[in-house]
Amino acid sequence: RAHGTIHSLNTIENLKRCDKNKFLNEANLPSLLACCGVIDTAEVENGYSGSGNGSIDPNVALVPITCITYCDLKTNMTVYWFAFPALSPRKGCAIAYSSTKSNTSNHHYSPQIRLIDTWGTNECRTLSKCFHNFRILQEQQQRQQQEEEGGYNNVWCPPFFLLLPTLKDESTGTIIRKMKCLPLHKDTYNTLCDEEKRRVIFGFVDPNTTTPTEKQPSSSSSATLAVGWTLRNLVAYLSLSLGLGGSDVTFLSLRLPFLRRVDAAESSCCSDDDEIMNNSYLDVADEFDETNGNDEGVGNSLLLDITIPLASDYNWNSNNNDDDDATCSDIYKQYRCVGWELNKKNKPGPR
Repeated sequence: RAHGTIHSLNTIENLKRCDKNKFLNEANLPSLLACCGVIDTAEVENGYSGSGNGSIDPNVALVPITCITYCDLKTNMTVYWFAFPALSPRKGCAIAYSSTKSNTSNHHYSPQIRLIDTWGTNECRTLSKCFHNFRILQEQQQRQQQEEEGGYNNVWCPPFFLLLPTLKDESTGTIIRKMKCLPLHKDTYNTLCDEEKRRVIFGFVDPNTTTPTEKQPSSSSSATLAVGWTLRNLVAYLSLSLGLGGSDVTFLSLRLPFLRRVDAAESSCCSDDDEIMNNSYLDVADEFDETNGNDEGVGNSLLLDITIPLASDYNWNSNNNDDDDATCSDIYKQYRCVGWELNKKNKPGPR
């Protein structure tokens, strides 16, 4: 689910004359920068607060969508242009795969590798069940919050999460800590101990449907697959809000064959116990051929090693970084969004 706005213009000429980049920045920078801690949340007029304490929910604010449209009532024709906004670093500071870090032991280094190739079938199945249980817990909290606020909307799958992989004793193989999914939030990240911060993987539900058909080469960077646009804002959040700029971080591009709808009865099963997990989880392995490894569909997910840009890399007017008296409008001029969708001809333009 994406949170956004649709702007309907009166004439086609207004749509053509509209400064698209300026419009994109004005419509999306307030919520994105407030979520990343660059500006105060009080500056945001839209309802992005999701925790009841005035903080910005990154699972909402980091997945924005914008659309400008013109409806011609005489010809029954609609011209529209969607944008999927993302904070953009300065030229020469683009997001890049790491050349040094790898959480993919037993393989030659590659900044992008299939999950099943490094984790194996059993851990993929564990991840599938762990993430499903995480959804149930989060969506129950969504319903509870909606009931307290006197309204009701459809719950949605959290687009981001923190993943603590299974921790095993290297000599005996005994499980020390089970795999765990946690909500993406600065407060949640700060509660992790140093050892957990070193192991944590930042996951996102990848809307990109491209899947590898065979094991990816371990040393060829040209074989990397495209990943979803939501990764860009997640990287910006880690840099600006969590202070991870300049470090090498592992991401999980979670690629699911489908997202099963979670019913209200399931959401009432709020427990981490394996018995509750098995009762609430539909074993989707039966939907896949035995020859595919029974990874429950998550084996084509990708582990990515990425070097996080510095916080200053997102400031397009870095000379003003130390200006404490800068107004909110001045700050908006220092940051930029990109994300206008290409048309059917694969060129910038409306449809």
